[in-house]
Amino acid sequence: MSGKPGSGNPVRGKLDIICQTPTNFIIAVPETNNLVFKCQSLYTNNAVVAKTTFTNPGAIEYEAAIYERLGDHPRITKCYGVGEIAPNIKALILERSSIGCLREYTVKHLNDPHPPMAARLRMVQDFAEGVAHLHACGVIWCDTSPRNTLLFTEDWRLKLCDFGTAQFKDVVKDQYEPGKGMYEITYSLPPRGREGDKELPPMAEELFALGSAIFEITEWKMPYFEEGELIADTKYFHDELPEPSQDNPARDIIRKCWQEEYEAVVDVIRDLEVVRSSWPILSIQ
Repeated sequence: MSGKPGSGNPVRGKLDIICQTPTNFIIAVPETNNLVFKCQSLYTNNAVVAKTTFTNPGAIEYEAAIYERLGDHPRITKCYGVGEIAPNIKALILERSSIGCLREYTVKHLNDPHPPMAARLRMVQDFAEGVAHLHACGVIWCDTSPRNTLLFTEDWRLKLCDFGTAQFKDVVKDQYEPGKGMYEITYSLPPRGREGDKELPPMAEELFALGSAIFEITEWKMPYFEEGELIADTKYFHDELPEPSQDNPARDIIRKCWQEEYEAVVDVIRDLEVVRSSWPILSIQ
């Protein structure tokens, strides 16, 4: 780890666990407030104290390769490479969000005053620009969602993160093959007469998920949030999609994403720019 941010910061004593999923731990880098480690095992005081439910050899290096392909971009969380935080335990070194996960924030503040629609529209454009950058770099995200999006400033600017299930469009890695995309049900393109997941066009899947993200950010809640997961899953599988609010300025864009009327994310961004140009300008730019 020599020369990398986070080097010289071994994990000892009490761990500051920021987030835990079945596949990863996110822990604060000791003695810093702007970096995190993403790893599959927790190690402290010379001992492994926990492992993720699902451990994939090579997963950390694979995601690091995705980040390397994406490079430096204002809508992508910064990655500083892979470090060995303990013997035989590797971790991604990532910048730390000052606020946290967008999904968690919206759920926590569901009953609080929502950000102005102008701010939400800019968040949507930030999100879409990040996805467009992935595609321009030859990467399909495969888990397009605000749950993998971080808020970094009080003026609602976003960065995308978590590319462990992303796919290179033009490269097959020998070391590690991630599983099929991990789209949430309400972010998953319905079959619509197609037989099997292999017949679903990857770009149509990404654009459908983008429509759901635009819905979630502009409506400030997940699709079918009030219905519960089981009912939402059933409705989406049968192509019964929710209606955005009548006063939602992005409602036509959401519908076009869901109905497979776009060919690329850049087309979505073009329409978003038109909508934003006719909306009151934010006082914060």
